Amino acid sequence: MHPVSGEIWWLNRTASAIWACFAVPASPREAVSTLLDRFEIDAETCRSEVGEVCDRAIAGGFLVPVGDPA
Repeated sequence: MHPVSGEIWWLNRTASAIWACFAVPASPREAVSTLLDRFEIDAETCRSEVGEVCDRAIAGGFLVPVGDPA
């Protein structure tokens, strides 16, 4: 739930796993590394999925980019 707008997002299993990587400050690169260790997925698909979730979460105000986005 967004603390200001009150908007609620329901996450599927994939998005939930990605979101969990950001429970502590982490870069998208760190999230990809964590997910590659945890799941059987190829690196390109993982980067794409993480990028998509991050882009949508940033656009919705749920994540705030800090520093180098790489």
